[in-house]
Amino acid sequence: MTQLFQDLKQATCSAHRKLDHHPLLARLMHRDLTFTHYRETLAQMRLAHSELEDRVVDFWRVQKHTYQPEPRKHLLEQELQQLGVSIYQLHPATDSGEGQVAPLHSLSEAVGATYVLEGSRLGGMVLARAIETRLVGHRCLFFSGDGACHWENFQRFCADASEHIERSTAITTAVQSFERYYSVINTKRIA
Repeated sequence: MTQLFQDLKQATCSAHRKLDHHPLLARLMHRDLTFTHYRETLAQMRLAHSELEDRVVDFWRVQKHTYQPEPRKHLLEQELQQLGVSIYQLHPATDSGEGQVAPLHSLSEAVGATYVLEGSRLGGMVLARAIETRLVGHRCLFFSGDGACHWENFQRFCADASEHIERSTAITTAVQSFERYYSVINTKRIA
C-alpha cells in the first residue's frame, strides 16, 4: 500500500466507520436481513451512490487519464428492478435534498472521491457474500464483481501519478465524500 493510500485510510477511518455503521448499511450484515430491508437499503443508496459515481466518472471521462472507473449504478438500478422496485417510483438520483454537489476540479479531488467509490466496490465483495447467504436464491448485481482488480488498477494509477496528487486535497475530498454519502442516505426518501 502506498503512503497516499495509508494516509487516506487513516484520515477517513472515522468517516468510513460512521458510514459503515449507519443503520441502513449495517443491517446488510445482520443475520436477520430480509428482502424488504435489502430493497430499502439499495433504494436509499441509489441516491448517494449515483451522485458520487456521476462526479467521479464525469471527471475521469473529461480528463481522459489512463485510469477510467467502470460505472456500476446501472447494476444497482437493475438489481432494484429485479427486486420489484420501479425506478420511476424512486426519487431522482440527483435529488439529494441539498442542491447539486460541485464537480471535481482537480486530479487530487478526483483521487479522493474515487478512493471512496472504488473502496465501496472492494467492500461490496464482502457484502455480496453475506447478502447471498442470507437472502437465499438472490444474486447480488451491484455488490458483486471484481472489486480487487478495480482497486489495484486505481492504486497503480495513483502510484504512477503520485507527484501530481496533492495529498491534503485528496484527503479532504475523500472525507467530504464519505460525509456526503452519509448525509444523503441519512435522509429518508424511500418511495
